[in-house]
Amino acid sequence: MLEGNALLEAVGDCSLQTLQGEFYRYVNLKRASEPLSTIGSRKVGGRYNAVNAFEVLYLADTPVTALAEIRAITLNDTLFVGVPQPPKALFTVSVKLKRVLKLCTPEVHALRGSLFKLREKLDQRNS
Repeated sequence: MLEGNALLEAVGDCSLQTLQGEFYRYVNLKRASEPLSTIGSRKVGGRYNAVNAFEVLYLADTPVTALAEIRAITLNDTLFVGVPQPPKALFTVSVKLKRVLKLCTPEVHALRGSLFKLREKLDQRNS
């Protein structure tokens, strides 16, 4: 299991790819004037960042996934069920990134034990 600098070095050796397309983000209407704000991710942490560690912009590949990400819908058996939420606005974000680490490649899968351990540490920090 890799940790610290050894993990960073191993991830740094993984091949990077480009990513281009449309992605989606739901934002509370009261925050709609700043749809790309990342302040909330710093304050409460998230899947890929610990509280107060750094900011992350979370986007989804479809509007339905974006709804699931904010827990506005859940899957009940085989149906999507709405969950009461404050009003939200959907934003479409055009993305053109030059260096993306895809987590589904074999080389990243080889590091998955180390990455899961890192994720557990983030989860512990956030709880």
